Amino acid sequence: MKLDEVRRALFTAHTGTSTEHAMFLAARLAADASNIRRNTHFGQRLSDREIDIYSYLNTPMTAEEIAAELFVSAATVRSHPASIYRKLQVTNRRDAVKKGIRT
Repeated sequence: MKLDEVRRALFTAHTGTSTEHAMFLAARLAADASNIRRNTHFGQRLSDREIDIYSYLNTPMTAEEIAAELFVSAATVRSHPASIYRKLQVTNRRDAVKKGIRT
């Protein structure tokens, strides 16, 4: 397992706990996802906002918490996953994260 994968697994495991650092760890997971390619291997481009939202899919953050981080409404956060799933040809959050569209 690569160091990045180990770190991501460790961060993910701890974001679900009630530590004082859970929000920090979730934000780090999202920041790590900033390496996402702008084009998926299916040839459909994710918009910049979809990439922002996708980067938080691997965190336990709620739509409201993600919205606060991105300075958008929770409704905006909730509206993008369906489009992301369609473009990645998946049906849920877990499968989208597994798709791993990182560079």
